[in-house]
Amino acid sequence: MAKSRKKRPLIEQAASTVIQEPESNETTRPTGARPLRILALDGGPAALLVVLMLTDLEERVPGFLANVDVIAGTSAGAITGLMLATKANPEFMLPVAANFWRDEQSYYKNSLLGYVKAFAGVGPFNDSNYVQQFLSQGGVLADRKLKDLAKWVILTSFDISAGQVLVSAKSPLNWRPKIFQNMGPDRDDQEMLAVDAALCSSASPIVTAVHRGKVDGGLVANNPSMIAIAEVFQEGMRPTAAAMQFPRDHQGIVMLSVGGGRADEAFKVSDANWGYFQWLLNPLNPLLLLNGFLSGTTEAIVMESEQILDKPKFRRLDPFYTEHGLLPFVQADPRKQQRTAESAMTQELIQETAEWLQTCGWLQDLPEAATAAIGG
Repeated sequence: MAKSRKKRPLIEQAASTVIQEPESNETTRPTGARPLRILALDGGPAALLVVLMLTDLEERVPGFLANVDVIAGTSAGAITGLMLATKANPEFMLPVAANFWRDEQSYYKNSLLGYVKAFAGVGPFNDSNYVQQFLSQGGVLADRKLKDLAKWVILTSFDISAGQVLVSAKSPLNWRPKIFQNMGPDRDDQEMLAVDAALCSSASPIVTAVHRGKVDGGLVANNPSMIAIAEVFQEGMRPTAAAMQFPRDHQGIVMLSVGGGRADEAFKVSDANWGYFQWLLNPLNPLLLLNGFLSGTTEAIVMESEQILDKPKFRRLDPFYTEHGLLPFVQADPRKQQRTAESAMTQELIQETAEWLQTCGWLQDLPEAATAAIGG
């Protein structure tokens, strides 16, 4: 009787999927007249849904991820984006990202003492060391710095440490956005460890510890699309030789913005004397005000990005959840994320996005045979 093989740890299984591609620190650079292609990944608890949709999209349009030039991310989107950015062809990192988010409860956790402190209000609910240990492994981010990544990245965070000093101010200013990026070779962020950038962008207040004076980028922009556009324009306007690689106006950019799903809900209300109970404590929709802030700013960024880049050059992939329930809890359940990814509505959106990729200039560098295969 043959001996059963010993089951390998999850990270070893995931790492084995990426060694098919030779290691390369060469960043994909735009050439000729082709557009700069930006993949923007929202933050939020539905990171698995984002990875599943990207996997499905890559199967329909082989090579679309390899053609990405810039990956922008917030919070969980920054973690996923950094994983993808370690490879010239990010497709090889999709299994690693999917395994991580499917099993995130193994990493977003705490010790008994840690939970006691959290419920007492004197500590975060998660010990970030677990996530840091996972990301630091060889098959994930390892000891890479932002300058070592195979793609340009733009990551949002929020700096709560003392910052700029003004003559008219009595003390140093703080609470300001911090954007990590590796597009300019002379940028200080080039020496930043990718693991540290991931933790800075995803340090959700109350839930996760502050990292290097930074907290979750969702406090700045849960949808990083507009930040990415602004950073690319700024880099293109700099008086450096490297700036020639970046467009100076909207005509040189195409963007795919991916969200983690929306609640399909509406309220039958016109004029109403709502107080804090309706906005914060309604058992059918607690923290409605917070959800409103996140949804409103995200949708506004979508509108602005679409206006700036022109509709044919911007695509938003953000399905509605198919199940009722309190939105944060619906989003956090991997099984429900899987069902939403497989729903007919989401599949239709993914197919529409695949068709958009074939007409917006995203696939310009693919060999003719590959493009013909996609079309067929």
